[in-house]
Amino acid sequence: MLSGVGDAEHLRKIGVPVAHHLPAVGQNMEEHLGVYLHVACKKPVTLYHATPHFPRKMAWMGIQWLVSKTRMGTSSHIEAGGFFRSASGKRHPDLKWQFLPGASDEDRQLLRDGHAMMLHCTALRATSRGYIKLRSANPRDSPVIQPNYLATESDRVDMRNGVRLTREVLMQQALDEYRGEAISPIAGVQSDAEIDAWIRQNASTDYHPSSTNRMGLRVVDASIMPNNVSENLNAPTIMLAEKAADIILGNPAPPKSNALYLRSHVTLRLVPNFLAVTCPLVNCQRHSIAPRVKGEETEDSSSVLVSGCSVKMATFTNIPTAQLAQGLAPIGLRQYQPLLSKLQRPDLVSAQGFIDGKWVEAHDGDHFTVTDPATEQEIACVASMGGKDTRVAIAAAAAAQHQWKKTTPPVRAKLLKDWAAVISTNAEDLAIIGSLECGKPLPEAKWEIEFAVGVIEFFSHEIVRSSGFLISPTQSSQKILVMKEPVGVCGIISPWNFPYAILGLSLGPALAAGCTTVVKPAGETPLSMLALAKLAEDVNFPPGVINVVTTPREKSEVVGEVLTSSPDVKKITFAGSTQVGRWMVRHSSETVKRLSLELGGNAPFIVFEDADLEEALDGLIRSKFSNTGQACIASNRIFIHSFIFAKFAKLVVKRVQTLKMGLPLEDGVVLGPLIGPSTVNKVAGLVEDAVKHGAKVLVGGKCSDLGKNFYEATVLTNVDDSMRIWNEEIFGPVIQLSSFSSEEEVVRKANDTTAGLAGYFYTQDVARIFRVASELECGMVGVNSELVTHVGAPFGGVKESGIGREGSTEGLEEYLESKMICIGGL
Repeated sequence: MLSGVGDAEHLRKIGVPVAHHLPAVGQNMEEHLGVYLHVACKKPVTLYHATPHFPRKMAWMGIQWLVSKTRMGTSSHIEAGGFFRSASGKRHPDLKWQFLPGASDEDRQLLRDGHAMMLHCTALRATSRGYIKLRSANPRDSPVIQPNYLATESDRVDMRNGVRLTREVLMQQALDEYRGEAISPIAGVQSDAEIDAWIRQNASTDYHPSSTNRMGLRVVDASIMPNNVSENLNAPTIMLAEKAADIILGNPAPPKSNALYLRSHVTLRLVPNFLAVTCPLVNCQRHSIAPRVKGEETEDSSSVLVSGCSVKMATFTNIPTAQLAQGLAPIGLRQYQPLLSKLQRPDLVSAQGFIDGKWVEAHDGDHFTVTDPATEQEIACVASMGGKDTRVAIAAAAAAQHQWKKTTPPVRAKLLKDWAAVISTNAEDLAIIGSLECGKPLPEAKWEIEFAVGVIEFFSHEIVRSSGFLISPTQSSQKILVMKEPVGVCGIISPWNFPYAILGLSLGPALAAGCTTVVKPAGETPLSMLALAKLAEDVNFPPGVINVVTTPREKSEVVGEVLTSSPDVKKITFAGSTQVGRWMVRHSSETVKRLSLELGGNAPFIVFEDADLEEALDGLIRSKFSNTGQACIASNRIFIHSFIFAKFAKLVVKRVQTLKMGLPLEDGVVLGPLIGPSTVNKVAGLVEDAVKHGAKVLVGGKCSDLGKNFYEATVLTNVDDSMRIWNEEIFGPVIQLSSFSSEEEVVRKANDTTAGLAGYFYTQDVARIFRVASELECGMVGVNSELVTHVGAPFGGVKESGIGREGSTEGLEEYLESKMICIGGL
């Protein structure tokens, strides 16, 4: 039988049966760039059973390939050993290491078994740059072979990092009694140039019809390839190691069939060390070779693992954290060292969606990039899900809804409390993740997580207190009850600026009420929600209750259309721009969904002549510059009484000049980057328009030289309602100052907007406090305080700033239906 891994259409054309389509692999087979590092052994290593040496000639199989002294094949003669790897997304290669006792030397001459150790460092390429391509179904029709070593800088970086990390592994204490001096590369090979030269001399580009595909599924089809030479198609080693991983990690055994589909494992636990799998006392048998080669020993076997194979776990310690982050990161996180190296639990960072209790790739195997807006470096490649994935998630949520709604409030409350507790325990890691993916200063990210924990805990208590009620009947033979029931499946679309807080305000009440959820986090900040999903998994939320569909901005409308049009989704919760909110209203009308919309703001900040100026100044700085001005409740239009205008303006300029701008994780940073170039361009455009129409820049007014996404804290004066900046939400670190002369004037100006989310004013006059608070047209008012978000208080706006409320008992009611039951004949 012929077999291949690759493009299904091409394989069908040349007559190769396609059992399983793996759309993300290269042309016909997976490609990897590999090199072996050798060290001498102080004493023989006997953790394996060596099979006969690989034939030093051409071997005919379903496909023809080169081996032995050419650089096309493998020089390994051992089919067993430890195996540990980092899983990968489509975009990035894996790095994996095989601990193979016994090796060949620099000239490919066999060393005596057990007298050397070898670690195989392999970068599995996401895109084939060299390849073997079948010409036809005739096994004697030679394939086209196109090698390509170290073709790109990415190859070179991968292999350098792999070589350095592999050296660290070889230096572990667990190997002290065996390790001798380095054979290849010698200890003197240290610099990038020296390592590159050594790799060029020793690396090979290998192609396997079985191994890891880019969707994270491991396919081993040796049992349906009777003419395959097994001795190193990777299958025995991989099957061995993953079987060991299954045993050690307690995973179910893979299904037994002609083709073994073994789940890909990240057999690494970076908390704080990593887990390596070793397989001593292994007898790794071979499959038959055809045609038979004279003098070569063959064995007939239907099993790769011999019964009685013992497995044990070895923990390697003290590998530098930076190198772990660089080489052993989870899916899609190979390159971004500053993230994983700072986490106590790197497993909180995922790059897959979460549907029906499983971590899954996108249906089409595609991914999108998440970047740190401060450095513009890539953090991760996350599954780029679309309409089909969203429909699968909705189906999972709908299937789970029936049982989830039946759980009692105390059961749901317990899960929410456990979830809040584990979020709190991991608050430092969560803050780092959130800070890096949205550019928020770390102290603010920590506050946001604290707020989210408080909200979830609040709803864990509130659902137990929530109850229906009785209504006095009109007839003595009747009883009238009102019961509270969950709305049903909820689609939750969260923003990038406060991912944890908004998710707490939406997921908390939804789950408490007994609703299942499909969450679409913002494309800029998916890692925050994925980390929360991981922690929800840790506390055993049932499968299908929380589903996460990750997608980039350009696919958001597709996912939104599926959520708003699905009859199975009963409610949509959205936080974001008013423009998109209007879209949600239109598209949800066909299925008449419940809506909770938290939309844009244009908050007034008023300082009356009797205000405490220092207190007002502190409040302005906090309300304006939280998340570098990227907040829907941020102060947008600042009104200062004419009696104190000049004095207060000087105080503002002086304070703004002291604010530190920098990388979010740096100490003392108050201002981070804006989320991306489009936001920077909008802020810059608003300032330019204001200046063009007469505004004066007191400080700032331009992009910072810290990076493309940094905009300096800015203070403008002489601003009026003819300017765009007056009428639009700024979403950036810009203060615009204008004066007023009377209470009536400033209230009129404050209300002269279509938005109505938040408003703030400072005064010592008690009567004025009640007058102005009642006159301001907004959902939340801060009086002598910039804080309008409280765990138990309703959060939401009026006019075009939204529909409904989040938080508080009102927030819980948004996810509950009232059912009247009239019982007669009593």
